[in-house]
Amino acid sequence: MTYKSLLSCLTLVLVLPSCTGDSPNIVAVCEGNNVGNYDIKWETPSRIKGKVKVYASANPDLILPRNPVAIADVSDQRLTIVVNNPTRRYYYLMVFDNRYRTKIADRKFDVPGIQNLYDMGGV
Repeated sequence: MTYKSLLSCLTLVLVLPSCTGDSPNIVAVCEGNNVGNYDIKWETPSRIKGKVKVYASANPDLILPRNPVAIADVSDQRLTIVVNNPTRRYYYLMVFDNRYRTKIADRKFDVPGIQNLYDMGGV
């Protein structure tokens, strides 16, 4: 085997296994609290360590992961986000251990005269 083909085989052996990993099952929920802020809770597999960073936007299709609005240890499994404008709906991108991402939003809408109005769709 030539040096070039040996190097190619070694590259494939090292690169391909890193592309086949399954994404872990992360469950997250966002709930508005009684003062207009958001409580975010999550459950992750125990293998995910490190920090969770949360990014916010009013547009669910444009959440830029630049300046996090909150950072917590993954093991905390909850955090509270204080918002300046509680009448505006925010969407959140959660990044676990700088690798795994999930989008969430509060499902409950506060509409005068209507109780318990929830968004049945997903983000």
